[in-house]
Amino acid sequence: MTTHLPDQLLQFFYDIALEMTKTDGAKCTVIVRLLNFITAFWSKYPQDTMRSIDSLFYNNDLTKLILTCVFNPTQLGFDINNEEINKKLPERILTLLKSMTIHLPDQLLQPFYDIALEMTKTDGLYNLTKELNQNPIHWSLIFTITRGHRLLHDVRLLPKPNQPEECAKELWTTMLSKMINHEEDSDKANIVLTIDNQRSLQTSFDHIIYLGIEIYIYIHMMTKSNVCEQDEKEWNNYNLFASTRDVEDEQIIEFEGKIPEWLKGTLYRNGPGAYEINNDLKTSVNHAFDGFAFIQKYSIDGQSQLVRFRASFIKSRAYTQSLLNNRLMVRQFGTDPCKSIFGRFQSLFRPRDPTTSTDDTGITVQIVHNQLLALTETVTGNIIDPNTLELIGPLITLPYSQSMDSEIFTITTAHVMHDDKRQMTIGFSGRITHKGHWLDVIFISDHSFNQDKTDDDDDDIDKWISANDSFINITNKMNSKSKDYNRCIKSSTKLYHFPYEYACYMHSASISEDYLILTEIPYHFNTFYAIWNCIAGGTLTDMFKWNGKTMPTYFRIISLDTGEQIARIPGPPFFTFHHINSYQNEHNKKQILVDICAFDDPTIINELYVDKLRQNIFPSGGGYLRRFQLDLDSNTCIETNANTREPKGIHPISYSNSIVPVQFELGRINPKYLTKPYRYIYGVRAQPGRFFDALIKLDVQSKEQVALWEEACTSPSEPIFVPRPSDNYDREDDGIILSIILDQINKRSFLLVLDAITFKELARAYLPIHIPLSFHGNFY
Repeated sequence: MTTHLPDQLLQFFYDIALEMTKTDGAKCTVIVRLLNFITAFWSKYPQDTMRSIDSLFYNNDLTKLILTCVFNPTQLGFDINNEEINKKLPERILTLLKSMTIHLPDQLLQPFYDIALEMTKTDGLYNLTKELNQNPIHWSLIFTITRGHRLLHDVRLLPKPNQPEECAKELWTTMLSKMINHEEDSDKANIVLTIDNQRSLQTSFDHIIYLGIEIYIYIHMMTKSNVCEQDEKEWNNYNLFASTRDVEDEQIIEFEGKIPEWLKGTLYRNGPGAYEINNDLKTSVNHAFDGFAFIQKYSIDGQSQLVRFRASFIKSRAYTQSLLNNRLMVRQFGTDPCKSIFGRFQSLFRPRDPTTSTDDTGITVQIVHNQLLALTETVTGNIIDPNTLELIGPLITLPYSQSMDSEIFTITTAHVMHDDKRQMTIGFSGRITHKGHWLDVIFISDHSFNQDKTDDDDDDIDKWISANDSFINITNKMNSKSKDYNRCIKSSTKLYHFPYEYACYMHSASISEDYLILTEIPYHFNTFYAIWNCIAGGTLTDMFKWNGKTMPTYFRIISLDTGEQIARIPGPPFFTFHHINSYQNEHNKKQILVDICAFDDPTIINELYVDKLRQNIFPSGGGYLRRFQLDLDSNTCIETNANTREPKGIHPISYSNSIVPVQFELGRINPKYLTKPYRYIYGVRAQPGRFFDALIKLDVQSKEQVALWEEACTSPSEPIFVPRPSDNYDREDDGIILSIILDQINKRSFLLVLDAITFKELARAYLPIHIPLSFHGNFY
């Protein structure tokens, strides 16, 4: 009966039913389970056949049996004064059920039997029936609202109501308040819900549904239920950082709504799935980047309107050893397991030691050369089975140079890029060695990746793997599949070294048609800080120092054809995690426009500690979209923004120079427009104090936010744009948006599908588990 009710209103309907019965939870189990059963029973029918099913449903014996059990148990032989007869009632009902439920799917049989047996309980059934008989107004309202929900599909077929919206609101709230609050006023206690009252309420309900009025606001006002209103006092991030569990067996889930039939493929996502070990809060990691990696797989089929879902923690050494020892065993981004000064020094100066370097790769997941990879910013990646999500083996992300023996510290990018024009994958890393600081740029060719190799090549690669065996043995010895893949990576790689004046934090980069653009922000690795934090106790974040007050950001430009450095252009200081897009001026190829989500400084790093986020402490919010024009001839950087704003807020410089004055993160675009002029960005809004609370669509031409999706007390993940399959693109935004949404109050997640043009919801699919903060994903 509640199939057509929007999902966010289902719990409120159940809450109203419980409120009106005025009985304890055990006695109300009958109604709640009955509603759950009917919902499940109806969900197997297509929406367009509901009208024809209505009459059949209410005339079949199965429904009569349910209603008989609820309203007149004596017809089934129930006698409150005869205990012996009553003992035989469950068996009698079960026999009847077995003969009448042959047509039901197997997964619905046991829940239905549970309902029937629950109704045979003397105390619960008798007292509930008595309660309903003594308080007919309760049941009248339950019946009326249930009928309203059942008729939702009919309402959509009605002509637009003549009754104005405000009148519908007033009628609804008046009727609801009279019925729900009758016990608070003796004058209202004797109100009888007449046929006219029922018709008025139903008419009001129909109008509200038709007009799209947010009913939960009025239900919340009348019932004082635990509904989250989107204000700073109610906002709660705790469940966004609550640990989840594996889903090893693939789950088949139906979409509620309709997705485009052309939508077919798999969305992979990666991010933290657990923030403590064995659910022990005493073992909680410190930083949001430190949760244990959790891969999710969503195989979507528009033809069947189904999504096949599974999820798994990456069984890395960091994960398995930490669970085994019930404490964190390796240094993470913001968490240091070492308790002694000596141990800290060892973990600093032995970064290739598998006991100190993490292989927990929870930032991104990408397919590189037909292999699914989970990556982070440390020197180890993981090769993942794309079907089962099981760990195949380690991926060596260390640069392939002879100078690694002198290495002190290495940080790599989690975001590798693909150059479609030259058919190669691009990565980079920064190394701190005893001989200086180095920036390594890696080009991995698609053409030579799977070519046959000579014996000499294999010998050279085997020697290299053997030399690093103590390091790569972070999970287990490499099996043949992971060795072969690492061999292919090694033999297909071209490596370019550049001296680093200051090694800096560099999370991502971007490419234009001809260039790789690296942003050397003034957030520098500091040897003194590193040593001091080893003594005093610190993490990787404590080894970096912000020098933005005295030093610029440098844009390092690398040729994609030759790997040579073309320029190193100074620009204004800022902090960033993510590039959005880069492209060259159509009329002057020596001018590059680089769009970045920028912050004034790295304050955000220290605001992403789990204990703060769980307490809703997030004062600065997300970054702003800034555009930098790099001129290779003049070696200059200009910020191009027609907006003139007075500096304000936590990031006043980024605000005043932003293309669109909206704080956001995790920006994505139509992948067909990477390295090209484009118009739309899709991101997650990140307001001060609210973390991630809505999906947004930004127009970089009109310089405004043009669309918004939000729902009370939900947190969305990075929006993934999937373009409509077509050879001719009339519209850049013709496609759909995929995002995983967490309902913070009910601790449940769903896959959301939006029309990218209108930002209207097309469908959602509820998942069997909740998904905590998830960083990045890709659709294939």
